Amino acid sequence: MTRQEAAWDNPRPPRSSSPPPKIPSKRPSSAKADERRATLAPLSSFAPKTPIDASRSFVRENALKFRAAANEAAVPIPIALDISSAQPKTKASGFTGSKLQKPQPPPADAPAVDVPFEFTPSQQDDWEAIQLANPKVRGFTYIPRQEAKGAITILCDEQGRRFALRAQEPAWAEEKGITKSFAKECAKLGKKLGEMGGGGRRGATYKTTQFGVWCDGGMTKPGYSKTFVQNEQRCIEFLQHASTARIHGWISSLMEDFFPEMHGDYRELDKYLSEEDLHILGGPFSSICVNTGGKTITDEHADTANRLFGLCASLTQKLKSLRHQRGGHLVLNEARVVIELAPGDLLLFPSAMFTHWNIPLSEATDSRNSVAWWSSGSLFLVQELGGRTLSQLSKEERRVFNEGKAARIEKMLSRFPVHGSK
Repeated sequence: MTRQEAAWDNPRPPRSSSPPPKIPSKRPSSAKADERRATLAPLSSFAPKTPIDASRSFVRENALKFRAAANEAAVPIPIALDISSAQPKTKASGFTGSKLQKPQPPPADAPAVDVPFEFTPSQQDDWEAIQLANPKVRGFTYIPRQEAKGAITILCDEQGRRFALRAQEPAWAEEKGITKSFAKECAKLGKKLGEMGGGGRRGATYKTTQFGVWCDGGMTKPGYSKTFVQNEQRCIEFLQHASTARIHGWISSLMEDFFPEMHGDYRELDKYLSEEDLHILGGPFSSICVNTGGKTITDEHADTANRLFGLCASLTQKLKSLRHQRGGHLVLNEARVVIELAPGDLLLFPSAMFTHWNIPLSEATDSRNSVAWWSSGSLFLVQELGGRTLSQLSKEERRVFNEGKAARIEKMLSRFPVHGSK
């Protein structure tokens, strides 16, 4: 069975149904297009023998070198939540979170989950101060940072499925100045291209620079974003910087290790986009958003353009003036958790599935910036439909697609592995 046939598999396919024909790619053959192809193709996390590939090797070698054996195993935290209760509201959904029934949260009077590592007295004081300043998180589960450099904390639902992962700044990233150098490159990019209030409903207190490959806003086929097309050289300089390659290698390595089948889905998307002469720009993800300005605190939102049962990555930039024990935490409403994030920490989570926001900064002098990576759900949809959008399907094709919703959802849920399983 081919990949396209497997994607169109459904419980009761009519005999007359067949996958829609793939629209052939029309690769530009100009010298400029060839130059762009040669420049961008090696930036993908999935391209062999590239700066990203070298960075993955660097990450693995240094993780083994610097991380103590006692801290190599990730710490799982079970949350009283079933992520399979997140469902599309319409028959044709399943790829983006734009029309989504959120996961059913634990009851408001449910006790907080016991975190499997001891709170220090100062962490207990911090948590009490956060609840006092933000009453809506009272009764949530607080997940402070662990002591070990590079420690990994995983959130699992009641079925044991991994759905979020926090990786604290590794020793190799701090000692070699990688996260600090990356923050400087983000500041340079934001100074030239950042748009104040570009976060929209996410918040207007910071600048955003978004670019990549997507198929949103009425687009009928995937393409590079306007920001990238108009500022291609500056974006490429940012992507080619050594620190960016290291960070992308780190993200790709974590995703491959802890969400291997989902990583494979993103690899298949990369192959499809390459056939369309488009290239992944954000490590394993197609798009990147650099938030600068020093006050990156988001309001409550869900990233509805992201793949419903997919991941996004969020990195807290390496700034000195952030009292991370008292502000900047990420809150996942439906999971009822508050996650501490220090400068240099990375979080992987399904940002379309959960309403999320940041705890406000505790001091006026505090600064916080972040970077987010994601792949638009519409890209996966166009990939499955052989190069078309839903609006381009015939009535019969649309019916077949709708009948396959349950099988698609089950397949996507399987991409969240049960922790401890092989």
